[in-house]
Amino acid sequence: MGAPYPMARIRLKTGRACEMLGDRDSARTETEIARDGFRALGAEPDRKAAETALRRLDPREGALLTPRQSEVLRLVARGLTNREIAARLGISERTVDRHVGDILTRVDAPTRAAAAAFAVASGLIDAGGPG
Repeated sequence: MGAPYPMARIRLKTGRACEMLGDRDSARTETEIARDGFRALGAEPDRKAAETALRRLDPREGALLTPRQSEVLRLVARGLTNREIAARLGISERTVDRHVGDILTRVDAPTRAAAAAFAVASGLIDAGGPG
């Protein structure tokens, strides 16, 4: 087609659409093709986004979030502030801030609310569990 970057972007978006529809196999295939295209082009930020999506799709890669990040995300989903989370977990606000930043990156979410919604929808956290 002669437009490798736009095609890789389309493949990544197609992968995300397949994931949202529950077709994880197609999502993985499309995302891998996108990742390989970005790698060949040297489009590092886009390659990293594809890698993040692949980690989310591949259960063999282990949990997307650490147990502590899951704990922090459960509290974020309940609407607690960083200060409240820090007090509840006995850690510094700075540590909570770092956890939240890592969570946003790992789940490819622009906001705390988006990360919480994604995590609940994808089963990364149990919204009804203790916390």
